[in-house]
Formats: sequence, C-alpha cells, structure tokens
Amino acid sequence: MAVPDNIRSLAEKSKQLLEELNFDPFNDNPFELCNQSTYAKTGLFPLEIIPKMFGKDIGHDIHDGRETTVAKNIGMILIRPDMVHVAPQFETFISERYEILGTDDPVIDSSIYWQLYKHDVYRADTVHSRLNRAALYIGSRSRLVVFKGREHDAGSVPLADFVRNVLKGQQGVQEFDTLRGDIVYRNALALDLHDLSKPNIDPLIPLATDPFTLYRKIVKQPLHESNQLEHPLLFFTGVGVHVPNYSEIANDLPLFVDDTSLYSEGRS
Repeated sequence: MAVPDNIRSLAEKSKQLLEELNFDPFNDNPFELCNQSTYAKTGLFPLEIIPKMFGKDIGHDIHDGRETTVAKNIGMILIRPDMVHVAPQFETFISERYEILGTDDPVIDSSIYWQLYKHDVYRADTVHSRLNRAALYIGSRSRLVVFKGREHDAGSVPLADFVRNVLKGQQGVQEFDTLRGDIVYRNALALDLHDLSKPNIDPLIPLATDPFTLYRKIVKQPLHESNQLEHPLLFFTGVGVHVPNYSEIANDLPLFVDDTSLYSEGRS
C-alpha cells in the first residue's frame, strides 16, 4: 500500500530527531538513550518533569485527585498519529454504537502528553519504550472522538469503562469488533508494522514508528511478554488508539475540550 501522509510526516519528524541526537539507529544502542541528558535534548518532555520520570518514588506525584465530573454516558477515544489515516474506520465503529458529539484534530504537545500518560511513563516495563512513544505522539496530529451513549441508571457501568473493558481489545491480538484487536490490528498488518525489518518495506514506515529500532530490539529479548503474540512487534506498534476509562476521562477530556460542563452529569 502507498505510505499514508501521516506516516510520511512522522518519518520526517523522526529523521530530524535522530539528527539532533546524532543517533544512528542501526549502529548505536537505543537503550543508552534512557537518561536525563538525552531526554532534555529531545525537547519531548517539560524539563521540570524529567527528573521525576527517573525518580524512584514518582508514584506519589502522579494522581492529582481530581474528581470525576464527566457524565457516565460519555466516552472518548484518541486515535494516535500513526493511525489517523484510518480515522474514518474508528468513527464508523463508534457511530454504529453511539452518538458522536464531536471530533477534533489536536496536535499533542509535551505538556498534554505528560498529562495523558504521567501514570504510565514511570513504570519499570515502560522505561525503555517511553522515548519511542513520545517521539511518535508529541508534535503530531491525533484524532479525538467524543461520543454519548444512552442515559445510565444509578449503579450501571459508565460508558467509558464499558468501551475500555469490552470494545478496546488488546494490541497484537486479533479480536473482531474491537478497536485495537480489529481496526488497529488489520491496518497495522497492512502497514507491515508487525515486520519492520521486512526486506522490501518502505523505509519511511520503520522510521516513523520505531525510529530508534528500540521495539525491534526489545522483542528479541526471550522473556519479554510480547513473545506471547504471533507478531511480537504489535505489542508496541499495534496500539493505535488511546481509550480512557471513566476515572481517566476526567483527566483527559479537559486537555482537549475547553467547556467540559457540556459533558457533565445532567447536561449530556
């Protein structure tokens, strides 16, 4: 398939970053990039939070205690920059089940990215992969979809939780009628994101999605959990969409919507 425009843009951004870091992905060790000095050079994270990301006790500083005010029948997804070329497929999936209230094409800056993923970036299992993920997201266009389900009775499962638990699916695992297990899975295979070392792959695709060759090296580790998958690389390259649950949506939605009262209890 022809390389989508969003992949071309990501590849160009990755090329510039590699040049800024003077990093050769085929000869240099990507694991050596995991240090405060390199993170500061990338400009991908606010300088003041970089020490926190390398701290041993960052967990205390992650949750801000914000109370959830989003109505229980509101949900949202954020389509990652590597999958915005198939945004209509995600929107069709949602519109067949719920009422889409609005869409937007936000460019994720370093501050928004930190607010979205501050609960993930400090974990031991994400330390080495977080630079790759940030390089893909930050400075790139995503696709926001906010939607509404039927009114919820007291005690019923919030829509965001249902979408997260039932409709999201797991990256790298084929599961029809799910966001990651169907839409992302099919389109990841179409882009050869499961085999970035394929001899005839367009070089823009691995440059866009695994610029440091980090994912390709991680999945070669024999005990890594990605090895349970038929296509281990999809553990990283088959994510494609952010799906917040009910507690997370109270943090995430205000990052993109100025007037969240439109989605609060009693207004939706």
